[in-house]
Amino acid sequence: MHGFAPLRPLRPSCGRLLAEARARAEGIARETERVLRDHAERREEVQTHMDHVRASLSALTGRVVD
Repeated sequence: MHGFAPLRPLRPSCGRLLAEARARAEGIARETERVLRDHAERREEVQTHMDHVRASLSALTGRVVD
């Protein structure tokens, strides 16, 4: 005999580890999607503000600001 324990007792724990890993991956994916949405919203807010600043500068100077 080789002296190693059979692998069968480990199978339930492997299944649990895989389930935990899948759950964690799904949680990370949800959090990533939330962060991306938040960043997209913030980008739109900043872009709107920059458009306003450009329009204000154009009105004040009489020149088009790119």
